[in-house]
Amino acid sequence: METSNSKGWFWIKNNDSKQNRNEIKGKYLFFADDKEQLIMLAKTILKKYELLIAKTPSSNIPNNSTGFVLCVYDTENRYCNELKDLETNGILFRYWKSDNATRAGKYSKQFTGSR
Repeated sequence: METSNSKGWFWIKNNDSKQNRNEIKGKYLFFADDKEQLIMLAKTILKKYELLIAKTPSSNIPNNSTGFVLCVYDTENRYCNELKDLETNGILFRYWKSDNATRAGKYSKQFTGSR
């Protein structure tokens, strides 16, 4: 795994993944108050599912309403059930969000109604 900081994000890249970054269509979202837990989770998911990239904010100051976010990118929504099983008392899995929904500024009921 390779890590880097860029434009306010801490990126985790799986160099063993065969995914093409240009084919990524969206992301799975996790929320937690502990950023380090999210980074460890990202590394586990990237390796297990052979995904290419994930990110969490570079800042160590959590958002007041949601804590920290982890975005795990994929080419399609195919692992929601498996990733939902990774929830713990401290880590919440929210949903898949397409890049189109992100660009349109859309938020799911799960996000707007959480916490």
